[in-house]
Amino acid sequence: GDLAEIIVAGTVAEDLEVTMPKSQYFYNKGWTFDLSESEKRAKRRLSLYPDGLGFRDSKEAYYGIYESSNMTIFLPYETDENSVVSDVPKVNDPASDWYESVILCEVNAKTLDDNPDSCNFASDIGVSIGGVGVLPNATSMIRTIGSVYLGKPICKHIPIPAKARLTSHNQLLSENERRTKALEKDQVGLLIEIFVSNPHIVHIHQACSISHVVWQELSSRNHLKK
Repeated sequence: GDLAEIIVAGTVAEDLEVTMPKSQYFYNKGWTFDLSESEKRAKRRLSLYPDGLGFRDSKEAYYGIYESSNMTIFLPYETDENSVVSDVPKVNDPASDWYESVILCEVNAKTLDDNPDSCNFASDIGVSIGGVGVLPNATSMIRTIGSVYLGKPICKHIPIPAKARLTSHNQLLSENERRTKALEKDQVGLLIEIFVSNPHIVHIHQACSISHVVWQELSSRNHLKK
């Protein structure tokens, strides 16, 4: 699905044309919906031809630096319609009873001029799951087919911390937001906060990116969903 559908806060520029230049101002505010500079150049070249030569490979993603506010994501638990009440997640349940893991992926695009000071996705992205910070050495880059681009792993596996807890969609809303955004039937799920942990990632050409979030649920406590 669309990453924007699960984002709660911390992002900017979704309402702007993605090929437009984004200044440092946007990145300082939050994770910016954007394209890499190399991708913008490619799209500008293609725009000279009718229908862009049919080119439709999108490299859109959210780009962040150290100053960007945390990207807050809510992963709703998809309850089966036939589930009994005793077999569905509840607020404050241990998250590891209902979620197996989370995978974050960066955009599959080359960094500008392969800048050695650009974001290292393996070490420069910090994550909090269910209110608990994830230690960097607990995460691992995935090297399977489909998660490697130009020989470089672009997806990170993140285990669910033992102390992480579930929350609900409506609990994340402010009092004002509840008037317009509250769900009639609240959804229970997992809160994730993503941030750039390296204080040296300060320029837009160094930015980290998030393009996909994938999660594995458990159909009931300690049983993987099929």
